[in-house]
Amino acid sequence: MAGYHSSHSQGTDIPCISGVLAHTRAVSRSYACCLQGWGAPAKYKGEFIEGSFHSHQVPLPDAGTDPEGLKTLNTWLSSYQPGELFAENGKPIDEILSIISEDEERRLGQVKEAYAGRELFDIPDWKKLAVESGSEQSCMKTVGKYMDLAFQANPTGLRLFSPDELESNKLNAVFEHTSRNFQWDEFSSGQGGRVIEILSEHICQGFFSLFIHVLFQAANNDV
Repeated sequence: MAGYHSSHSQGTDIPCISGVLAHTRAVSRSYACCLQGWGAPAKYKGEFIEGSFHSHQVPLPDAGTDPEGLKTLNTWLSSYQPGELFAENGKPIDEILSIISEDEERRLGQVKEAYAGRELFDIPDWKKLAVESGSEQSCMKTVGKYMDLAFQANPTGLRLFSPDELESNKLNAVFEHTSRNFQWDEFSSGQGGRVIEILSEHICQGFFSLFIHVLFQAANNDV
């Protein structure tokens, strides 16, 4: 990449990678490349996981029935050292709890500005989509139909932020009454679409947080 300093590592040693990342932060216009599924088991039953598309799916599908899969899953999750963050009773350690304000009204989510302008949703009755006992229905397609009802019932205060293909996840029923909103596409930009779809969970989370913040600010200021 022209004009950038590339730091690429195929290793999985966390201290080593941390050093690489520290170096890239110190160098102007730099970026670091890491393996897809970094930290996952390298292989499981002959299939590559770390560094392959398998890490983006269900890496250990038999962990609930196969002792080997359960052991592999336990080793994987334990590698993140949860004991450093949580006590034996499951609660966060005191060091983490200490940063939470003792004044409940100053805690994130309980600050008045975070909820005063909220718009109550019209929640559709899910029973309308109930299926006959013993029959077979796609749970994802049914959820898509329910989301379509929610879009119809809430024409101004509901958006869908999707980090993956809605259609491949069988949620495309939402497009019965709305559409995607691609800013770069002249046919969808500014057309009222309420589905924001991009293959990046981090960007979607940022969009979602900004949407909520702007929505509440606008409501509080009667905009």
